[in-house]
Amino acid sequence: MAEPSTSHGAEDIEEPGSPGPNLAALAAQPEKLLDELIPEELDWRGLVRSYPVPALLVAAAGGFFLGSRKGEAIVAALGAFVSEQVSHQVNQALGGDLL
Repeated sequence: MAEPSTSHGAEDIEEPGSPGPNLAALAAQPEKLLDELIPEELDWRGLVRSYPVPALLVAAAGGFFLGSRKGEAIVAALGAFVSEQVSHQVNQALGGDLL
């Protein structure tokens, strides 16, 4: 089993030799980022388990703030990602480089 990487680049998301992203690595990115940003002494997972409603409110407020400031860039990035994934799946299903 490979040792987990501490970087957050595309190499973490792409598996070597695979045509698409490693979805497990992609889903783990926010947790890795939180682990690096928050001091080790603070057990943020325990806080979220103990206080789920305030944690949800803080996450919603952060998402609203981030979306209101950078929403257009986020939507563009998500659109590009989804488009790439759909093209990849269609190409795989049809057996060629069509899209």
